[in-house]
Amino acid sequence: MEIYMAENRLPHQTPLKTYRRVILIGASSGIGASLAQKLADEGCQLALLGRREDLLQAVCAQINRKCGETRAQAFVHDVTDFESAPALFTEIVKTLGGLDVLIYNAGILRTVKLNEFDLQKDLEMTRINYLGALAWLNPAAAYFQA
Repeated sequence: MEIYMAENRLPHQTPLKTYRRVILIGASSGIGASLAQKLADEGCQLALLGRREDLLQAVCAQINRKCGETRAQAFVHDVTDFESAPALFTEIVKTLGGLDVLIYNAGILRTVKLNEFDLQKDLEMTRINYLGALAWLNPAAAYFQA
């Protein structure tokens, strides 16, 4: 039996620094907001998406103020609005002048008790965590394959 070393099968890795145009979905707080700041610090142009316009605008303002130029633009979007994702994707790609990276950071985890089985909570998580991602990843996959 022949043994293959994992490192021999890994694709060539490109440092993130070479990527400059990023769509970050779920950027209005927490990990998404922190990641947006880190990417902006590395020189990326950002399209930041989230539901909460006030928080999203605040994240963009903070990034742009710190960088001394416009690096982050806000696009208010609810990821459960699946039908609007392809057109918004196209608009953002035009605004950025192309796209190098799409990060889907939107997601929820509802608290349930040990013996609680709540279909509505499950459906909400599925719509946001899975179907919302598909709504964005499908146009992104088509874009990157073109």
